[in-house]
Amino acid sequence: MKTTGRILAAICAAAFLSSSTAFAEHAKDTENVINRKSVLSGNSAADGGNGIITTSVTYDNKIGENITYTLNDEGTLTISGTGEMYNYKSDGWADDVDSPFHCSEEIKSVVIENGVTNIGNSVFHTCKNLERVEIPESVTAINYRAFANCEKLNSITLPDNLTYIGGWAFEKCGGLTDIIIPDSVVTIDKYAFTECNGLTKMIVPAGVKLQYEAPNLHGSIFYKCKGLKEVTLYNDRITPSMFYYCDALETVNIEGEVGIINSYAFNYCNRLKKINLPESIYKIDTGAFYGCSSLEEIIIPDNVTVIKQWCFRQCSGLKSIVIPQNVTSVERDPFDGCNSLETVFYPNNLDITNASIPDTATLLPYKIENGEMTITDITLGSGKNDVEIHDTVNGKIPVVFVEESVRDKVSESGHTHKRDSLGECVICGQKSDFE
Repeated sequence: MKTTGRILAAICAAAFLSSSTAFAEHAKDTENVINRKSVLSGNSAADGGNGIITTSVTYDNKIGENITYTLNDEGTLTISGTGEMYNYKSDGWADDVDSPFHCSEEIKSVVIENGVTNIGNSVFHTCKNLERVEIPESVTAINYRAFANCEKLNSITLPDNLTYIGGWAFEKCGGLTDIIIPDSVVTIDKYAFTECNGLTKMIVPAGVKLQYEAPNLHGSIFYKCKGLKEVTLYNDRITPSMFYYCDALETVNIEGEVGIINSYAFNYCNRLKKINLPESIYKIDTGAFYGCSSLEEIIIPDNVTVIKQWCFRQCSGLKSIVIPQNVTSVERDPFDGCNSLETVFYPNNLDITNASIPDTATLLPYKIENGEMTITDITLGSGKNDVEIHDTVNGKIPVVFVEESVRDKVSESGHTHKRDSLGECVICGQKSDFE
């Protein structure tokens, strides 16, 4: 009996220890959950709102190993500590975010104190009444979806030491009307400012690398920023779909050494009237200006060698274009739907059969020698009986000669006289009838 008693005692002790260990593990797990999900509900967790306390575990409001937070009665969330915030899960859907602040209606402003080095993934996702954020100089990264869907956010200053802005970081922050990207930023990830419809003006500093998903027709940095009117780019990259459906965009200043305008970069920017492309550009990719219906004039840089398919498709306001002499091929339908096109200058040895230039446009093949243009032929557009040739093309290429056969052809059909330095019409040689 004594032996049996000792065995029972041992079993009971083991059961107690096992139960204690399980309870401790449960308490630890519960504490972690509470730390991440119960920021606004006090120091204990309740059971579904029925008043029954399921655990008395207290917690320290941690959102990083060395970072804590407090929320006052005015709705100001203060974040203190050192190091990195936790990264919280989110696939972009509202019901799949595990940040303690997710969908908060109580947080109105956030003050992050110096010492914190990043803003974690999805940490402020859908803070419904968040309006103002103060970020210290110690923060170097704003991570994936950090402020996604904070629709009332209207005041945020990015610190001068910031180097990284994550994908979808400010997605659908419609209250933002202005944001300054510091010169320190090295990378802006895909969709960072997507659908920030309150933004009207943006400047992208030199040295910033813009990331994107490729191949992807829908989405890069300013995807569907429908209020964006003016952009100045000092960086060296225009990414695919960078301004996709930015239908208020009117002015684009390219100041950096941009080499490529990638596919669909300005797709359906239907208020864009004019864009000055720097000589550094050597490639304008597929559909780059597709649907820019207000675009009236564009000068293709001399370094461009290929006109890609659908490049200017549905640019229904485009009136004239000069294809530079270095272009050796034209892909399928780059000018399809350009129904207002009046004049097209193109190298006389270039095949433009597939260009879809409307029959109403006058074609002016040319050759250039010693920086001067010679018109080698003229094909008048349907319904036209005259053509106007200026002394220069795009203000930089002088027109000094029109071949004799071309003069005779145009003299028969009629034309607008343009005189040279000797007072003679460069087309027919006459000295009269000048305007």
